[in-house]
Amino acid sequence: MRRFIPILLVAFWCLAGVPALVAQENDSYFNNFSTGNTEFARIPEGLAQLSINDNEELEIALNKQAWWFFQDFYGNEPGLNLCQYPYVSFRLKTSDVASTTWRVNIKSVGGTDGISAGNVSHTIVGDGNFATYTFDFTEVFANAPDGFGCSRIREIQIDPGGFQPPGNVIEGLFVMDDYAVGRAAFPESHFFPTLNPIDNLALTPDDISSAVSVPLDGISDGDGGSQNLTITATSDNQELLPDDNISVEGPNGSLATLNLDFVPAAFGTAGVTVTVTDDGAPPLSTSQSFEALVFNNKGYATDYTGFNEEEYWSAPKFYTYRQEDNQMKLFLNKGQAEVVFGVFELPVVLDISENPVLMIKANTTRDVNFDVRLVDTADAASNVIRRTIRSVSDFVWYEYDFAGAGIGLSQVKAVEFIPNGWQLAGTNRTTTYDGALFLDE
Repeated sequence: MRRFIPILLVAFWCLAGVPALVAQENDSYFNNFSTGNTEFARIPEGLAQLSINDNEELEIALNKQAWWFFQDFYGNEPGLNLCQYPYVSFRLKTSDVASTTWRVNIKSVGGTDGISAGNVSHTIVGDGNFATYTFDFTEVFANAPDGFGCSRIREIQIDPGGFQPPGNVIEGLFVMDDYAVGRAAFPESHFFPTLNPIDNLALTPDDISSAVSVPLDGISDGDGGSQNLTITATSDNQELLPDDNISVEGPNGSLATLNLDFVPAAFGTAGVTVTVTDDGAPPLSTSQSFEALVFNNKGYATDYTGFNEEEYWSAPKFYTYRQEDNQMKLFLNKGQAEVVFGVFELPVVLDISENPVLMIKANTTRDVNFDVRLVDTADAASNVIRRTIRSVSDFVWYEYDFAGAGIGLSQVKAVEFIPNGWQLAGTNRTTTYDGALFLDE
């Protein structure tokens, strides 16, 4: 037998629709049983009787004679996010049972019947006094099975009395005053600090010639200003950005400034993690991470992961761009016979005089000429080089060699392209084309 009490709160929340049963946030749910509604209860085989007393408390007359049993206690609507606040709590009392173990299980969306994180147990003391029992799932979530998602909780299950051997009986009255999940069940007297997400950085060698300032905002203690805050930051690339080269000014209200002093002449990517910590008991922390990319002016490479390069792509008409799935997608809709260049403005002026080669790894929905030329800082354009991108199943590398291109290869600022061909003469210098071209690297 495996069905029992927890179905009571599912229907409470789903059917009653009154202020006492409010999902306050996506990470919070609270129920104080003020509706007086017990029509939701469907307890099989007489394992319990449920009622709301005059004090607006849930009375559970337990008559457990089963091997073990669970029931839905929260509901089947996915989306409850318990990642930051992995807690369930009950304000509960009994005097009929000296002590008994209650187990709680949490399920996320997945599979045919959800994916269980695992159980947390507490001993309920039968002294007749209300006490709050908080079930902390931090460790259980950290070791949950593959596929479990703490941000998509679909149900919470309760096992009053815990695991019992065959023939054992637990009888007695339990009175529940409050039931809370997530943030509403957080056991401490204060909440986590806040910090808004931080945008990724793309920097040139000139940019890092002095310290780079990064604004931080959305900073709070989560408790209305009752806690003091400390902000720290670390780097995962000590050769590019040592931890000792990071400093913080503030916070001043909800704002602060992060100062990054990069190693001169170094380049690459540093992942930076900023942490805001309060001085509560215990101290609580919130972190945000971002990437700082420093370009090498001898060359430029990308695989379209992490840093979004859409801002560097443009065209007067016919072409649109979207970076997703670790690719840059060029959507073509050219219905006129005229030359129109698209442009990739390089994030840094390049000196490619030693190796004037452009390589692209591309695929397309149909064969298309992809003509390319380079532009230097004097706005001089190189000769046009053509490669035909083939609509094959796999991505293929294509090489453009600009040796002898007739421009300043030590000062290249942009790549211009026509993804539908270029003709030197004639009334139809380009062919009409629609489709999509995908760049992988």
